[in-house]
Amino acid sequence: MTESKETANVKILKDALLEIEETSGRPTDGKWLEELTAACAPLIAEWDVREAWTWDNWPEKNHPDTGIDVVAERADGKLIAIQCKSRELDEQGAGEPVNKREIDSFIAESSSVGVSFAERWLVVNGAVNVNTNALRVMEGNKVAHINLYADIKKHLDGAGSTPLEDCPHCHANSGLHATGSRGDLCCRLEKPCAKWHGDCQRANHPAMRHR
Repeated sequence: MTESKETANVKILKDALLEIEETSGRPTDGKWLEELTAACAPLIAEWDVREAWTWDNWPEKNHPDTGIDVVAERADGKLIAIQCKSRELDEQGAGEPVNKREIDSFIAESSSVGVSFAERWLVVNGAVNVNTNALRVMEGNKVAHINLYADIKKHLDGAGSTPLEDCPHCHANSGLHATGSRGDLCCRLEKPCAKWHGDCQRANHPAMRHR
């Protein structure tokens, strides 16, 4: 990748962070998150995505409307079905949890379009957890739970931008150590925990990681 292309990609991701911060504090129809996810997916190294489209723009779309918001193509050519859930976030960066009905609909729709998806992802705009019943369904169907804001931050930090501030929630006296190691929770994930702390409590759950 040329230096100019890399610089352009970094700018796209930094602008995406600003858009998430500016948009997440108010109610929306969620279309903005679908478009942002499709635009950012190929630029986030950990996602291993070659190309991504919103459902309406996917060249192989065969249904007018489904529970799939974004289709991503991995580097190996296999496809990922993505549902985006934008929540209005409070001052702590937390939003209403995703419920079982929403997950059931996504799984049913992504199974009925005649396309073989290698993975299913639920992409959210901040510390948006899932309720207990939804989590059970996600585990059973291997649906990954991904925080777009956090993953962009992680990518940019790894690309050499300003490191994230140390997270006080990761210290031993925080009571949030699922594995007893400071690095295993939000600092390991390089999440700006003071604002997006809701994800830290579930960071080690297998349904919360796509790799």
